[in-house]
Amino acid sequence: MAFGYQIKMKPIDINLSTLTIAEASNLIEKQKISVADLINSTMQQIKLTEPNINAYISILKENALYQAQILDDEIKQGKYRGPLHGIPIGLKDIIDLKGTVTTNGSKLFPNSISKKSATVAKKLLDKGAIIVGKLNLHEFAFGTSSVNPHYGAVKNPWNKKYIAGGSSGGSAAAVAVGSCLGSIGTDTGGSIRIPAALCGVTGFMPTSGRVSKYGITPLSWSLDHVGPLTKTVKDACIILDNISGYDRLDESSFNIEPTNVLANLTGDIHGLKIGIPRKLLWDECDAEIIEHVEKSLGILEKLGAMIYEVSLPMMEKIRSVEKGRFRILLAEAATYHSKRIREKPDNFGRDVLASLQLGSLVSATSYLNAQRIRSDLIKESRELFSTVDVLVSPTTRSVAPLIEEGDTGAILSRLTAPYNILDIPSISVCCGFSKNNLPIGLMFGSNNLCENTVANVAFTFEQNATFKMPEKIN
Repeated sequence: MAFGYQIKMKPIDINLSTLTIAEASNLIEKQKISVADLINSTMQQIKLTEPNINAYISILKENALYQAQILDDEIKQGKYRGPLHGIPIGLKDIIDLKGTVTTNGSKLFPNSISKKSATVAKKLLDKGAIIVGKLNLHEFAFGTSSVNPHYGAVKNPWNKKYIAGGSSGGSAAAVAVGSCLGSIGTDTGGSIRIPAALCGVTGFMPTSGRVSKYGITPLSWSLDHVGPLTKTVKDACIILDNISGYDRLDESSFNIEPTNVLANLTGDIHGLKIGIPRKLLWDECDAEIIEHVEKSLGILEKLGAMIYEVSLPMMEKIRSVEKGRFRILLAEAATYHSKRIREKPDNFGRDVLASLQLGSLVSATSYLNAQRIRSDLIKESRELFSTVDVLVSPTTRSVAPLIEEGDTGAILSRLTAPYNILDIPSISVCCGFSKNNLPIGLMFGSNNLCENTVANVAFTFEQNATFKMPEKIN
């Protein structure tokens, strides 16, 4: 299905509201557009959309235009770096980029200029991507709304009264309105997939250790993941293949080759075994969400996939898993921020401070017990994936809440958080729109390190989806 938005804006030469990375890459390689043209158009799109969306904390216009000239010269010299050559990318503002401020969405670091780039940023630059700005987020990535008390709320591109989701809200919203063609987010309990679902874009959370976390402010060392947000699955795969791989600077990094997901997008899922964990995971979803997801399952079945309902002990323990995740998350976040909590508590937003203070109360016994339970559940998930290839569920229980509702926390992360606990790669794609024109997300998850499988089934669904896009963003 073609992806695009009809936006009431001044016309620009390059339609960034519909342009994908794959399309832009082809145009740049064939010199049908210049990198400078693309970056100038991106800056115009940022100027047009930012007053309404608030996706960016900082815009790196001067440096982006300078890099565009260099990359255009390389193209003329026959030095094409690959599919990210000249592509405008945004970074969630917990990711260090040398010479720029990393705010973490907090007022604690207003002038904290990074001396080094995070590994993921360095890889993007090496591959020819252009970092056009640092993106707004829930403060310290600790929340699901991206209603930021210091930099303002990120607005949902489909209706500005609603949240964009979090914590990578700016990363999703910027992609949705075309103010960058791709972005990098982080995910500790759904922070890539939730905003992707609420903004109607694709969010890909790979297995932890696939993408280096070096140079990225942690929320929870054992639950954090890094991944791309894009318009399409193919675009997400292009980015993931270029940012994954071993990094000696990250002790959690896998010493294995980078992913090769793009080459495995066959569009064939005949015989694929899909597990549907309805009990507990689906029971509390809004009827409208379920309706669209059931239609999506019908599409997958027509394409040759085999659908099975799964009800295993692991799924029965989902509530205790959530409690355990919060113990782990709260304790690790409070440990990282312990000095700031003591010395400058008033500099935190109220919701984040409350969570950090609660984390300070988690006992060592409780934390270690939660990690033990998590280890047992990971073993059970391996047994699950001996019977099915992929799990499919809604990404969120409801569409985007209103901004005035604030952070709904566990409500939005109810379906995504288990995949962080089990450390399984997952993707959220758009599968339709609600009656009030808000996007609905469909989530695919597969076994540890099985990015190829989960990417191909998401890609195949996306290519065959039949839902109608709203005529315009509100």
